[in-house]
Amino acid sequence: MSSLYALSDTTLVVGFSLFWAVLVTVLPLVTWAFPKLEPSTDKTEFVMRIQGTLFTMTGFALAMTLVQAQANFRKVEAMVQREASHINNLDRLLTRYGDPAVAAIRPMLLDYAVSIVKDEWPAMAKGHGNDGTLAKFVPVAKAITAINATPGRQSTLYSEMLHALDVVAETREARIEDAEIALPGIYWAVVWFAMTVLVLASCAIQRSWFRTFFLACQAGILGALIGVVFITDHPSRGRPPCRRIRSTPSSWR
Repeated sequence: MSSLYALSDTTLVVGFSLFWAVLVTVLPLVTWAFPKLEPSTDKTEFVMRIQGTLFTMTGFALAMTLVQAQANFRKVEAMVQREASHINNLDRLLTRYGDPAVAAIRPMLLDYAVSIVKDEWPAMAKGHGNDGTLAKFVPVAKAITAINATPGRQSTLYSEMLHALDVVAETREARIEDAEIALPGIYWAVVWFAMTVLVLASCAIQRSWFRTFFLACQAGILGALIGVVFITDHPSRGRPPCRRIRSTPSSWR
């Protein structure tokens, strides 16, 4: 399932929608091959009465879950934005310090920021950070702590620099801790069960092109909702939110 996160959002939503719509359309051709599963007037009347309830309950559950998934996604996105902002602030302090030796730390900081996107984000999909990214942060921290600030303006900037360095480290730890933020696995089991029951129930309905079309539309709507929940469910998988904001500080451009 994790490989699906490499697809675009539109592809995922359309794919989930088409999967359930096609399943509702094609599955009856299989089930009707068994005499006991053939639709009848009595079966159609019964299923039509419960079909609306099943659709409403499933749609409501998906809508409520989508709210929670969106909240989780925004939490991670806000965290990444804060981390990018703190890295940008540290870069500005390095620039304002006014010492070429201190300014030489900026390329190392840039390497660290780039590694967060290219190396650490894929590792977070597995629930942990990346040792290579941490290795790029260590020389930045050592170089900053080794600065000998002179009294006055440089001393003030150096204090702010140390504070910014601590904040950058803390935000990285918080981001990694929330790498596994997602809906529980039991939720997806319930979703698949509900959709399976809905599709199987539709197989007991006597079909016309009109009924088939709207049953497919009904399943497609629920499939689209499932796709949207899936996209936002596990923020640390797929394209990182930090690519949707300016992951590279403006002063580096």
